[in-house]
Amino acid sequence: MADFEMRGISKSFGNVHALIDADFSANKGDIMGLLGENGAGKSTLIKVLAGVVKADSGKVELFGKPVDHSTPKAAMHAGIRVVHQELSLVRSATVAENIFITEDEKPFSRKSLKNLNKRALELFETLDVDDLDPSAYVGTLPLASCQKIEIIKAVAFDFDVLVLDEATSALTEKDTEWLFRLMEQLASQGKILIFISHRLQEVNRICTRIIVYRNGTDVRVAEKDELTTDEIVTEMLGRKMSGYYPDKENLIQDRVMLHVEDLRNETLNGISFDLHAGEILGVGGLSGQGQAALFEALYGASKCTGTIEVNGEKVRMTHPAAALAKGIALVPEDRANEGLVLPLSVKENISLASLSKFVKGGLLNFKAEREAVDEMIRELQIKTDTPEVPVVNLSGGNQQKVVLAKQLLAKPDILLMYDITRGVDVGTKREMFNLMVEHCRQGKAVLFFSTDTEELTHMCSSVYVMYEGRFKAHLEGSEITAENIIRASVGEAAI
Repeated sequence: MADFEMRGISKSFGNVHALIDADFSANKGDIMGLLGENGAGKSTLIKVLAGVVKADSGKVELFGKPVDHSTPKAAMHAGIRVVHQELSLVRSATVAENIFITEDEKPFSRKSLKNLNKRALELFETLDVDDLDPSAYVGTLPLASCQKIEIIKAVAFDFDVLVLDEATSALTEKDTEWLFRLMEQLASQGKILIFISHRLQEVNRICTRIIVYRNGTDVRVAEKDELTTDEIVTEMLGRKMSGYYPDKENLIQDRVMLHVEDLRNETLNGISFDLHAGEILGVGGLSGQGQAALFEALYGASKCTGTIEVNGEKVRMTHPAAALAKGIALVPEDRANEGLVLPLSVKENISLASLSKFVKGGLLNFKAEREAVDEMIRELQIKTDTPEVPVVNLSGGNQQKVVLAKQLLAKPDILLMYDITRGVDVGTKREMFNLMVEHCRQGKAVLFFSTDTEELTHMCSSVYVMYEGRFKAHLEGSEITAENIIRASVGEAAI
């Protein structure tokens, strides 16, 4: 009998069977990789364990005793801590307040902020954290810092089982290394760690064992290095997958669709480039070097100085509506807060940026809207029971598809794609890559930022690497390698 066991777990949402008699087990010191496509049941299994949803059947035991996971609070008291894929921080509270928000000692409003800051600094020293200010408000911090706070919040108190659901997807490479060191330290102390990631190179590096889920149940358990990456992908999909990245095609035309010259603001320090029709132009570099500021400026979401020309016409991007009117659409960094309205349905989210197309005589044509949405759901293979399902009920990968569908429905000429594969499975990644290529085949263009250097090397005709708000290097042809991108990312190469 294993130290930690989930047996016969089943859960349905209406006609959708998210989990079907699923099992999971691990022992002290295990770093267990939980793998599967989006929609395979991983997130539902974790929500059952965390007390977020109640299973229809099954049992959970830790060290031979039943675990009370009837509520999130009960699960935490039972020694279960979860870093969920979507952040749960209070943006109007400080870093220290967020870390200790789950305490039961006394009402939160009576806690001394000075004391919380002191305790946070002591915790940071223990965890080897030197880049967070306990008094900073979370709403002012970048996504990578918020993800790190979520992890610290989870390990701030004693626990037996720690779940990390796509915890590295928003982290910088430096912070990912920090997390891996922490995981190895916790495992050496006898903690049980469950690591969910679609970055298989990370799974192969850090996990001691893996379990693969498909169609709501477990299909394979393997020891470290027992399966190759291709074999893992085959187990996840239930079939062999070839051609993970599309073959590179020379689709670039002479026509400049987007001309940017000397773009500046508080973060950007003189950005200039041309984006041609048919081109997938890459933007690389460590997170937080100005990539988000660049994409937001091009989308009219933040102010800047400099020149922006779209198809030869000088424009002022004062608002996202202005960018959409000029054929520029953004798939943003944070899908939950910037790309979706989570309580609204799949249909409402997809059509949100294109409602004017379905208005006639001041009235919304619901039939035309539904037909357009259904077409996007089919084209992107979004897994949903009906278009009326709240988008919050979808898996992370399918939520990302909804964000992409919303932008594609607006028929943009230029797609700004910011780390679009964050937290999505290998099958969905391939679909997104194919969509990018098809977009360029139509004489349109893509500006593509990714924290995954392998994606940039396989998908882009050239790559600009950002460092401290400027382009540090411009790589073309055979120069586009992971080594060159990483070297420029840390400031070692010149443009």
